[in-house]
Amino acid sequence: MGTNNVFFLEVIEWFDESGRELVHRIPEGGSGEIKWGAQMTVRESQAAVFFYNGKAYDAFGPGRHTLKTANIPLLT
Repeated sequence: MGTNNVFFLEVIEWFDESGRELVHRIPEGGSGEIKWGAQMTVRESQAAVFFYNGKAYDAFGPGRHTLKTANIPLLT
């Protein structure tokens, strides 16, 4: 964890053991800063959506993704 309850994320992955969860926030509380080159794994039954100030900015389908943008990981 960084300063002021900020988490610095290098690996982003979520496995729903119950099979019933529709939405999951990472990190669950506080702010999450994504490091340059962070790895994100999205499972076959999942989609990852990045939000900022209540607005969806990008979505990722199944697979392993390397996030390489400064603040908000948008694919171009």
